[in-house]
Amino acid sequence: PGAMSDWDIASPGAARDRAGAPPASQRSPVDFLGAPGFWLGAAISAGCLYLAVRRVPLREVFGSLGRLRVSWILLSVLVFLVNIFARARRWQLILGGEATFAKCFWTQGLGYLFNNTLPIRAGDGVRVVVLGTADGASFSRAATSVFAERILDVASVLLLLAVILPLMDVPQRVLRRSAAV
Repeated sequence: PGAMSDWDIASPGAARDRAGAPPASQRSPVDFLGAPGFWLGAAISAGCLYLAVRRVPLREVFGSLGRLRVSWILLSVLVFLVNIFARARRWQLILGGEATFAKCFWTQGLGYLFNNTLPIRAGDGVRVVVLGTADGASFSRAATSVFAERILDVASVLLLLAVILPLMDVPQRVLRRSAAV
């Protein structure tokens, strides 16, 4: 007799989660393709993409893309990657070693994902929850570290502004309005 698969609902003693599916470690990487929710989401995404680009002059877009300088794109990707790794390391230092670099890196990525898809920087809250529920990191320490990181970000922007603003030719009306604020 052959071994029964964990996918066989009648299989006695098969490990399953609350929804009746086998644990993630036993699932195939392409199992999501059979889920109706995946296809519904894909159809909604395709419809929204169509609505977003239906009046865009694609010939002009592709013509512009053909004129891009690849060296600048590669440089910007490199700077972006260095920034991501540096931020993850900075966050690990702020946490005082309560989380590994890998945990900080991937949690940071989740934060970026949710910041780009949800309003009011909800990704920061996701970072707190994910790291606060991880082994070895406390919820309060995670929340405090995200707050400290935001303060460091604001301080960095203000420092850059203080250094760059004197070098710029700013119109007087802009300076007057900013001084009034």
